[in-house]
Amino acid sequence: VVSVPHAGRDYPAGVEALLAVRLDEAQALEDRFCDLLVEGLADAGHSIVVARTPRLLIDLNRAETDIVIARAGGARPTWRARGGLGVIPDRLHGVGKLWRSPVDAATLAARISEIHRPYHTTLDRLLRRAKAAHGFSVLLDLHSMPSLAPPHRGDVVIGTLHGRAAAPHIARPAVNDLEVHRLRVAVDAPYAGGYILERHGHPSAGLHALQVEIDRALYLDADMKQTGPGLSAVRRIVRSLADALARSSAAGLPIAAE
Repeated sequence: VVSVPHAGRDYPAGVEALLAVRLDEAQALEDRFCDLLVEGLADAGHSIVVARTPRLLIDLNRAETDIVIARAGGARPTWRARGGLGVIPDRLHGVGKLWRSPVDAATLAARISEIHRPYHTTLDRLLRRAKAAHGFSVLLDLHSMPSLAPPHRGDVVIGTLHGRAAAPHIARPAVNDLEVHRLRVAVDAPYAGGYILERHGHPSAGLHALQVEIDRALYLDADMKQTGPGLSAVRRIVRSLADALARSSAAGLPIAAE
């Protein structure tokens, strides 16, 4: 199952009037055109779930409770929410405050019930269907990232929540397959994974989840605004990775005792 939660770019009419910044500045939240990297995967037998709603309106890689203001009796906001990147982003590094006014409770509730919950319910259903059919399931949560600055290195970062979301027999072949394509691969640094892995990755139950962050410079143009000459190559790499995960998962299944 392949998830693309941050590439949505269906901005509703009137959103610019609500913003404290220009829309093109807020679009820096996007994993720009990351959804184009999964074209062809469905034809190869993989299940694909792609968000069309922009991350600016609701972040599917955050928990429902991950809001800046703690509600009575509710969970405290995480460090991500306090930094402005909760379930509805409030502020972006290098850009500043995103909204003229805080998003009201009714709007938040509607986005959660109409967008956030259905997305995760769909992932749950597909992953459990795959497990019922094959004895295991693997979620490939696809993202893109800006080019990493030292001390971090890597064209791709594989996130496993430090082993809590995916077993080694899932993560290691993913790294190996990417390295075959002469990519530098880092694991869990600087991105170990977010809410999607926390919710859907349960290796002990046969439910594995990997976050994959791909350097945007590999498939966008020099201005990071449009697709570039590397798009087709990266699309082939993502297809190869998904196929490799399916093969390695099947190979890694324990054999029942006779």
